[in-house]
Amino acid sequence: MIAPAIPVGIGVYSLFASFEADSRIPRFLVREARVILAAGIVLAFVVAFMMSMAIVHMVKTERFAKAFALGEIFIVIKKIGWVKYISWLMEVFMFAIFWCVLGLTPIVGWFILLIIQPIFGVFLSRSAALLYADAVTSTPPVVSLENKFCIACGAQIPSAAVYCPLCGKSQSG
Repeated sequence: MIAPAIPVGIGVYSLFASFEADSRIPRFLVREARVILAAGIVLAFVVAFMMSMAIVHMVKTERFAKAFALGEIFIVIKKIGWVKYISWLMEVFMFAIFWCVLGLTPIVGWFILLIIQPIFGVFLSRSAALLYADAVTSTPPVVSLENKFCIACGAQIPSAAVYCPLCGKSQSG
């Protein structure tokens, strides 16, 4: 998140510096502070959008380079479903906002955060891994070994049945 931090830092600094009468920063930064800040915020959201699934992709494939395989990550997000993925990100974002607001409460909020922070980290990691697992792994159809199908009528019957309980036909062929 260093790349988005640079324009956000420049934008915030320029905005606050523009309130001073004898500002020592270049005029173009003062005038364009809002644009720089907005670009940094958008860049931060794009990086965060990809980063959560990139980390899970890296862990699940056990290869560091897979964290930067943007094509594969987009495919995983597409398999998850864009609406489902963005909804998940929004839920995580809402939890994070609550967590940050709680951290603003001195002493009591800090002690509560000591309990909530690890739980939030586990929730975030586990939910991202479950989203990834739903998209990447598909379960094959379950074939029951306890049943077979009647050779005459096609009904599902116990595997030890000699005659079909529905049509009465012999299963010995």
